[in-house]
Amino acid sequence: LPSNRSEYVGVTLYADDLGQAKELRVNQRATQLAISCGVLIEVLGDAFVTRVFDDDKRHKFQRLNFTLRDCSSHSKWMRRAKDHNLKRRKGYIQHGMYSQQQTYGLSS
Repeated sequence: LPSNRSEYVGVTLYADDLGQAKELRVNQRATQLAISCGVLIEVLGDAFVTRVFDDDKRHKFQRLNFTLRDCSSHSKWMRRAKDHNLKRRKGYIQHGMYSQQQTYGLSS
C-alpha cells in the first residue's frame, strides 16, 4: 500500500472476491503474479493490476502506468513487495495470527 516507505506508490491486484462461489477458473497469470509478490493466494476469474501515487498528507493522487515490463520478478517494486509480504507473513505466523485472508494486498 502507498506509504512513505514505498514513496507513496502502491500496486494492487483486483479480482472477483466471489470467484469461488461463481465457480470461476483459476487465473494462472494473476496467481503467479501474486505468488511472485509473496502473497499465497489462488486468483479466480478475471483480474487487473493498478499502480497509483497516493499521498494523503499532501492530498495528491495519480494513477500510474503499469506495463508488461513491471510484471518481471526482477522489477524493483516486485522485489520490495515480496520482501514486505514475506516479513509480514512471518510476523503473523510468529504471533499465531496468520490466515490467508490477511495476505491479499500486493505491496510495493
